[in-house]
Amino acid sequence: MHIKCFIITIIIFILVSSYCIADEESGGQGGAFLQIPIGARPAGLGNAFTAIADDINAVYFNPAGLCQIQNDMLGGMYNFMSMDRAHYQAVLIKQIKGNGLALSFNRFGVSEIDGRDSEGYTTEKFDDSEVAFKIAYGRKLLPFFGIGGGAKYIIQSLGDAKGSGFAFDAGVLFLLFKSKNSFVKSFRVGGSFNDIGGKMTWNTESENEDEISITMRVGSAIDFNLGVLNGITTVDASQTEDNLKLHFGVETWLIKELCIRAGLDDRDINFGASLRMGKFQFDYAYCPDILGEGATSKLGIQLRL
Repeated sequence: MHIKCFIITIIIFILVSSYCIADEESGGQGGAFLQIPIGARPAGLGNAFTAIADDINAVYFNPAGLCQIQNDMLGGMYNFMSMDRAHYQAVLIKQIKGNGLALSFNRFGVSEIDGRDSEGYTTEKFDDSEVAFKIAYGRKLLPFFGIGGGAKYIIQSLGDAKGSGFAFDAGVLFLLFKSKNSFVKSFRVGGSFNDIGGKMTWNTESENEDEISITMRVGSAIDFNLGVLNGITTVDASQTEDNLKLHFGVETWLIKELCIRAGLDDRDINFGASLRMGKFQFDYAYCPDILGEGATSKLGIQLRL
């Protein structure tokens, strides 16, 4: 118990210190697509997933969670969006002696954008393509404590302009309580930072450099047992620059093959469900569009190899 308290104190100190640095040095809007949450299951939970992080979505929310995954996994997500926007992801996770190594591909793009000249007249159309390739690793240092980190290479193409750069992620995960014979089966807390030190350099004459804003997340999750119902309730707080959001979510498995979930993503209500068929899990979420353009659907698939 003394070791747990000591480690938690150190981590809280690091989180608070890093938060202060992020607030003082927040940058521009380079790589803004990295702030769009990924994953159908997390979306159904209001994007409260930092302390859960037990499937392919750990790559985005908290790489420390990769140490929890017992099998090799393959999966992806597609976000149905309007206005010629596309958003999708693919993830491969490999277990190496109880630790998790992950590779992911994340793309957001907009096609057929109307060009305008300096006087406002329409010119030829152009596309926007934003891609991030990521490698992440999660390791369990103690039975109740895991850490993780990741590095990503970002490429953005906007018409004839092209930019590229790197950013880094880090996370921690604690299992503070675990029991087989109580209402509360486990209690986890986690924290993560996305896009630490992120910068993008453009191929323009000025070689303009954009700083990528850091996103900080902290959260907790309780696994519960209500007899025939098993589920998770979770709460997160996330901050990017001056934008602080709260996230709440709950999911429960009605039967071994069917799960339903609901969440509150700041002020938006989200819903979701999962269906298991053998080694496959199909995830769905119904949530508001990031630009306020009505609602959108996210579909995900996960395969345990």
